[in-house]
Amino acid sequence: MAHTRVVGIDHVQLAMPRGGEERARAFYRDILGLHPGLLVGGLREILEQCRQAGLEATLENVPLEGYRRAFLLDPFGNRLELLEPEGSFGR
Repeated sequence: MAHTRVVGIDHVQLAMPRGGEERARAFYRDILGLHPGLLVGGLREILEQCRQAGLEATLENVPLEGYRRAFLLDPFGNRLELLEPEGSFGR
């Protein structure tokens, strides 16, 4: 099995009621200075490992310049965003 790993924290994603994004940005970004998400190497391998473990994981089709990204649910239902910088695809 290929070694996959989290290589850094890019930002943290938080759950909120539908339509609450602007209020969340005002608090978490503007007041606290946070931008949640995990920077990873080996995104495809991580997604495959999650699927084999029975976790829901999907590639995101909405482009984010400079990154390939995916979302997954942890065993407790928390949604996580994984970002792999361009140029490291296929690792």
